[in-house]
Amino acid sequence: MRILGVDPGLVATGYGLIDWSDNAKKVVEAGVISTNKDDSLADRVNKIHTEIAGLMQEFSPEVMAVEGL
Repeated sequence: MRILGVDPGLVATGYGLIDWSDNAKKVVEAGVISTNKDDSLADRVNKIHTEIAGLMQEFSPEVMAVEGL
């Protein structure tokens, strides 16, 4: 199973993709989506949305977990 985990934030949104099976756990990708604090809220949220949508399209996770703010 491929899992996308997201740690949301308006300045920095962390993410990690892992492949999880009975026999192995493997990190596929991890990183941070950074936004400019001087940009409008709409622009910052749009950047986060665009980047997460791109990760979902590229890696096709089966499950997504989002940490509470």
